[in-house]
Amino acid sequence: MRTLHRQQPVAPALGPRPSFPRLATQPVSPDIDLPSNPAPRFDHSLREELSAKERELLDAAIKDPNGQIGHRRPIGPESLMANGKSFIERGNARSAAAWLGALHALEERGLIRPASPDRGFYHVTDRGYAVADRLGHFVRWSTTEIKLEAYYMNASKDSITIACSGVVEVPQVLYPK
Repeated sequence: MRTLHRQQPVAPALGPRPSFPRLATQPVSPDIDLPSNPAPRFDHSLREELSAKERELLDAAIKDPNGQIGHRRPIGPESLMANGKSFIERGNARSAAAWLGALHALEERGLIRPASPDRGFYHVTDRGYAVADRLGHFVRWSTTEIKLEAYYMNASKDSITIACSGVVEVPQVLYPK
């Protein structure tokens, strides 16, 4: 409910698919084998559901000449790369957990698919390209502070400076009135 009412920034992971009773209007034929997991459809709410890390990783993958993400698990620290950028901060378990979580979430959403049995490479799916096109490019700025200014018609402007570690551009989301 919190996700539906936008009171929670990221939707929790889905559990196993429950079995739903058939609706009276749903035709059933004994000789048709219905798939248990239908092909995913584009969800217009993905704009709000994708985390910043998921968006950044997907954006880097679509900019990669081969549309891929490389995930290596050598004897040392793991690496996650797309379009020449390394995402996991070396020696930082928290960074690895966050970026690998984004990788797995993109796969679960059907936006990327494994290109090798060992999951060393992933390719962007057609659905992934479509979602990325709707979201626009991901932009991140490195900075230590931002200054917000408010201008008024009949008064002097107000400003405030806020300390930060970076700024991420978020796409405009339009809500019905």
